[in-house]
Amino acid sequence: TAVVAIVIDDLGQDMKPAQDLLDLPDRITLGVMPRLPYSKKIAEAARSSGREVLVHIPMEAKVRAEKRDAPGMLRSDMTPMEFIAAVNEDLDSVPGAAGTNNHEGSALTENREAMTFLMSELKARNLFFLDSMTNPKSAAYTVAKEFGLKAARRDVFLDNDGDNHAAIRKQFDELA
Repeated sequence: TAVVAIVIDDLGQDMKPAQDLLDLPDRITLGVMPRLPYSKKIAEAARSSGREVLVHIPMEAKVRAEKRDAPGMLRSDMTPMEFIAAVNEDLDSVPGAAGTNNHEGSALTENREAMTFLMSELKARNLFFLDSMTNPKSAAYTVAKEFGLKAARRDVFLDNDGDNHAAIRKQFDELA
């Protein structure tokens, strides 16, 4: 039996998009970015409506469009204590999450040491990890499984391509 999970992420900056998603009749999972103005409120609203919530943790990318880091971004230049503290602050800012997934992360997810630190903290909280697969060399899924975590990898990326509905439809067709 095939299982399809749809995760809508990048939430936390504004309540309106989250409320629009919560008004949908179908089950979807909300990926909430940590430490944003509405992160906690969106997580609480999602949980009270029976929706699953993920902490959509910002991670270091190989190429960044912006020079500044997103709040709570995990980077390879952090000391182990800084890294673990950042992970815990991220997780605490999105209460009641069932698991996590990565926002960007093309550089960090291939760093086994960083993924080991992350999965250690997720294991301590009994959270799962969904690898967004922003890098085909990602070690995140493998390390999560080594820690005995429930883990999955994204198969199809249903990204918003502006007003290009045909591109989104093509991705749904690939999913089907």
